[in-house]
Amino acid sequence: MLDRQLLNISFYLSDSFGSLKKIYLLFYFFYVYLGKSLMKDTNMKFIIVLLNIVLLTNLSICQSNWYWLNPLPTGNNLTNTCFTDGNTGWAVGFSGTIIKTTDGGNSWISQTSGVSHHLYSVCFTNSSTGWAVGLGFGQKGGIILNTKNGGTNWITQLNTGSDWLNSVYFPNNFTNSNTGWAVGLGPSGGIIYKTTNEGANWTAQSSGTDYLNSVFFINSNTGWAAGDRGTIINTTNGGINWTTQFSDSSTLINSIRFANEQFGLAVGSSFNGYSILRTNDGGANWTGTSTPTSNFITSVYTIDTVYYLANRAWIVDSRGSIFKSTNRGESWSTQLNPSGNPLKSVFFTDLNSGWTVGNNGKVFKTTNGGTNWPSSAIGINTNFSSVYFTSNKTGWVAGDSGKIIKTTNAGTNWSVQSAGTVTSLKLLCFTDNNTGWAAGKSGGIFKTTNSGMNWSAQNSGTDRSLNSIVFTDPNTGWAAGDSGLILNTISGGSDWSARNSGTDKSLNSVFFTNHNTGWIAGNSGTILNTNDGGTNWSSQNTGVTNSLYSVFFADENTGWTVGQSGIVLKTINGGNNWSSQSIGNNLNLRSVCFIDNNTGWVAGDGNAGSNMFMTTNGGLEWTNQSIGVPNSLNSVFFTNGNTGWIVGNNGTILKSDAVITSIQSISAEIPVQISLSQNFPNPFNPSTSITYYLKSSVPVRLSIFDMLGRNFETLVNEMQSAGTYHVDFNGENYSSG
Repeated sequence: MLDRQLLNISFYLSDSFGSLKKIYLLFYFFYVYLGKSLMKDTNMKFIIVLLNIVLLTNLSICQSNWYWLNPLPTGNNLTNTCFTDGNTGWAVGFSGTIIKTTDGGNSWISQTSGVSHHLYSVCFTNSSTGWAVGLGFGQKGGIILNTKNGGTNWITQLNTGSDWLNSVYFPNNFTNSNTGWAVGLGPSGGIIYKTTNEGANWTAQSSGTDYLNSVFFINSNTGWAAGDRGTIINTTNGGINWTTQFSDSSTLINSIRFANEQFGLAVGSSFNGYSILRTNDGGANWTGTSTPTSNFITSVYTIDTVYYLANRAWIVDSRGSIFKSTNRGESWSTQLNPSGNPLKSVFFTDLNSGWTVGNNGKVFKTTNGGTNWPSSAIGINTNFSSVYFTSNKTGWVAGDSGKIIKTTNAGTNWSVQSAGTVTSLKLLCFTDNNTGWAAGKSGGIFKTTNSGMNWSAQNSGTDRSLNSIVFTDPNTGWAAGDSGLILNTISGGSDWSARNSGTDKSLNSVFFTNHNTGWIAGNSGTILNTNDGGTNWSSQNTGVTNSLYSVFFADENTGWTVGQSGIVLKTINGGNNWSSQSIGNNLNLRSVCFIDNNTGWVAGDGNAGSNMFMTTNGGLEWTNQSIGVPNSLNSVFFTNGNTGWIVGNNGTILKSDAVITSIQSISAEIPVQISLSQNFPNPFNPSTSITYYLKSSVPVRLSIFDMLGRNFETLVNEMQSAGTYHVDFNGENYSSG
């Protein structure tokens, strides 16, 4: 039984010019009751509360309030794609990534999954109903997500606890799309889950195998699953019984697909045999066939429209290659040479229209059966090393091959600037909107006085790599680099003079709190300090030998340095003593930034589970931001506690816009009904208050959506007791126009 109440309240957001932006507040209450057999003992209910604020944005969203600016639609690894027709499709990936297209993949928007699990498979039976499955690290386990509205909202249907789920499939036979399967790894080996009611209930089935990577069904009775040790199992009664059709301990099968009940292909990797297996008799016999690549084959797709077209097939591999067969997999031709990024999934809707997705958000599309595969991804694919903003709108990013890009709208759009060099740039520094410097390899220092329209080379007097540069005013600056190099200028860089560092260690980061006081961090635990503007530098004892890559001070006493193997050191006395802090990870940390003595961020080498951490108590505790970026993150910069940017390898640029909210329980008196009051003030700029009433203890989720239905902020997501609640929303970081 489903009982739903809908309350609709409209209010307005006024900008500084007095214009009004209409905002809709949708407050949904869903009461979901268990079946009659369970209602005897249980009366379970939950509430989903949706706050829909219409704000214009074209940004792609990732978890933890960070969203992608470059590349688009995402830079996260994509693992699987599914289309319902030539226009409408989805792709899923790491850290809860879900993207959708309605124009055949020419453009994509992000959808909010509400989870940070790595999603490995997606399946839709029509343009509205779909599922995604994946796994989380630690105690998260496997998960099955479902949507009934094309992905605007995703709900969790099953959280398996300890199981990992790698594949989900619902056969779309136009008569019964309620039955589906998900496969993966359970505590005792391969696990299979089945539903006959669109996922309202999932029942575990035993496979008797090792872990399973792929599942495919021709209809509600006949299907196959495949995975480790070359395992291929088959059922003809909907999974009640499974029989082994093939097994080879040297083979790993990543993907299995059938065009009809007889012809199918299974692909993966093998050490002493074939990486492509084919059958023409429903799997009774599997034979190896010619393999066009020595790399892991990650996905296969066979046309399954009508039988006589079933000889078309495509495969993709771990080096980014695409191959096509026109003779049922007996031979293959290369369609796309290695792109360098692994491709993970391929999908076709007809003989001509197909898509493939892979690591770093790569999306390729064909409209001619694979003769051409243009990329759908948009952006700059440069390794970025440094980001610097002079305001919430204006900033620069620099990286390899002398690349400098600039934004004047907080990163929505970027323009390429010419530094006149192909030298890789390591760090940027600006003293105002016009005057800035970039430093990099081979002693390169470049300066602009017109906001980057022109950059001119300065004579550093060295060919050693410069790893860091900082200016305290338009005239006074320092640079640090390899082999203990320290340079100083008091003329805006017209002349640079070498200073004695007293070390031959590479120096990686320089930071000054004023004209006199500064620190430099370097290899082998090196920290240098000056209190006389850099005339003299003294070594500080860190007690570690790890290379230190970044140093930041909130004031003359309180600072942090980060580096190799997850090292985080803090001082509260100007560096006389350094104490270790733990982020719970041993990846190399490349950048640290604080906006006060308490709130700061560190970022580091590529790790899709955890390479960005935040603290709000000076580093006593660090929280994994779970942003899911597979690339190394090299620089983090915040202009205030809400607005920040990260840049890294493969063109990674992410932005964080935190929404300032406060939640108060203002009365424990139990309301007689669930209700929502009109927000006040209305219109508002930039904040408003929302009051709602709960008559019983329930889980509450309060989320902000844009006009495209994308959730870009969740204000409340917790169990709340009966009572009256007051939420303050501050939209100062979101455009009202």
